[in-house]
This record gives sequence, structure tokens and C-alpha cells, in this order.
Amino acid sequence: MPDETPQPERREGIQKRQTREIEGVYFNGFTIAVGNADVSLQLRIENQPVMMLKMSYTVAKTLGEMLHARIGDFERITHHPLMTTRETLKALQAEAARLKAEKEKTTNTVDQK
Repeated sequence: MPDETPQPERREGIQKRQTREIEGVYFNGFTIAVGNADVSLQLRIENQPVMMLKMSYTVAKTLGEMLHARIGDFERITHHPLMTTRETLKALQAEAARLKAEKEKTTNTVDQK
């Protein structure tokens, strides 16, 4: 029967693989594409791609459900609903339109004097 005790160099390689650090990636945007067999999630920073994740539909659905649940927990605990990027953009656009209208009103008032 062969000796199954790992050799020292093999043991070190196993330990390195088990204790390696996983690189973290920050992103502030994403795009999603779906194919006939899987989902692609492209992570972006300032609309520039930084990483592509590919997953099965089952994993994508589970990920979506779990993210939704964790964010819901956070909002419930903090009593603070978070805005989505779409809601944030809509609010910023509304404020920009309000400021533009206010500036035009002020300009028109000055021109009439």
C-alpha cells in the first residue's frame, strides 16, 4: 500500500492554496447579459469594465434573492431605505432641472428691468 502522507513540499503547496487571500474588487456599476445557458455580470467602475462574472441561471437567481434579503435586513435594522442608482439619477436630474428653471427665471427677471 503506497504511503499517502504528503511530502513536505506537497504539504506546503496545499497549505498555500488553502490560505491564499482572495482579491477584492470594488465596483460602482454593472451590466447584465443573459444567454441561453448562463448569465454574465460585468462589474464596472465609472462605466469602465473591471471584471466579468459568469454564472448559471440558478446561481444568478439565488444571488439576486440573497442580495435582496441582505439589503432588506440592512434597511430594516437601520430604519433607512436605500436608493437605487436609478432613483438617485432621477432625483439628481429633477434637482438639476429645478435649478435650471430657477436660473432662467432669475435671468428673465433681470433682463426685464
